[in-house]
Amino acid sequence: MKNLYGGKIVEKDIIENLYSLELVDWFKNEITKITDQSFGNYILYYVLFEKKWVSVESLISVGFPAFRNKIVYALNTLMEIFNSEECTKYIEDSIIAAWDNAPMEQDMEYLESFYQVNLDKALSIIKNHIDQDVNVDFDLHSFDINSKKNYHNIKTKVIEILGGYKYTENFEDAVDLLMLYFEKRPDLIMDFYFVLSERLLYDKYSYRDKYNHEMRLLDRVWCYTEEGKNYNNSILYLQIAEYALKTEISFTEEIRNSRSVNFVSAATPLTLRERKFAVLMDRFKADHTIFPEPCPGLVEIVEHGQLDDHDVVMRTLHQYFDQYDLSTIDAVVLGCTHFVFYRDYFRELLPDTAEIIDGNEGTVRHLGVVLESLGKLAPEDTEGDIKLANSDTSVRIAQLAQSLLNR
Repeated sequence: MKNLYGGKIVEKDIIENLYSLELVDWFKNEITKITDQSFGNYILYYVLFEKKWVSVESLISVGFPAFRNKIVYALNTLMEIFNSEECTKYIEDSIIAAWDNAPMEQDMEYLESFYQVNLDKALSIIKNHIDQDVNVDFDLHSFDINSKKNYHNIKTKVIEILGGYKYTENFEDAVDLLMLYFEKRPDLIMDFYFVLSERLLYDKYSYRDKYNHEMRLLDRVWCYTEEGKNYNNSILYLQIAEYALKTEISFTEEIRNSRSVNFVSAATPLTLRERKFAVLMDRFKADHTIFPEPCPGLVEIVEHGQLDDHDVVMRTLHQYFDQYDLSTIDAVVLGCTHFVFYRDYFRELLPDTAEIIDGNEGTVRHLGVVLESLGKLAPEDTEGDIKLANSDTSVRIAQLAQSLLNR
């Protein structure tokens, strides 16, 4: 490099810069290892964006659809690792240009890969696809929907794509297209059920959104029932409404480009013996690997006031969880009200990629819904108070409850 660029290059600055970009490992002022993956990603950025020796539009046009997966991977790498407004806009403009000039027979390939870049065009292509599909006469009177609910698999690509429109300006347009398509293809009812219930109902942003999209979805689908006169649409609506009224909803996100998610459920032995837990297990075990793990020792730590004893807590956690390869765990579900106090400890134990899930917030939200439906929800400006009650009326338990509340 010195021969190429001259003596003005400061070697130490270059090494420090490469190290800061995580392209090399540096020990005792020497490069000990070149990180192949990171270095490859940087070359990708350098060639496609910084120098633009190969235009992204040309890359897509030439490589599609034969090398679609590799191209999508390359573009995702650029936007996720070297994230900047300039880079993102350049890639989006290049995708739109390539898509505009692509042969019509490649529309579905572009749609599947890039619909989020051009939402309006994607809806137009989907509408055309729906219009060209045949009407199927399918009797839902004798179709057992409940027996199919364990198989969380949306087989129809355009239906799956419409499930990605929740937080877009075209949300209601997407719902309208789904209902239009359902009227033509009621035989695909399970695809419609899963996309409406699992993609367009509750997710981790629903509470922040004040359930605005969920209410709009239910209102929109209700309109298509014609107040119960349309039998097929009414059946679909009732199934979605039943899902929406559940007291506890579990949802997962795609992690590491995989639709198979591994769970550990940490709970008390009593919880694991409950029938509702067995039902939940049966519902999800076809698509996910679930490890029920009873943790009675964690309950005892809370009730003996030892939560601040880091060594005791971590030793107990390792006792239960060292049997698992934690690098493969995508989520730990806290199945006991005691366990919410262990969030920080679980975070220390688990890899950063693993989620920690508990039902406390969902329970409180559901309580609010129930109180509101009964007309007993206090106005927002009402000043409330807290009363602690316990079946054990001893002073020790009262003090423990107060200390836990103050944590």
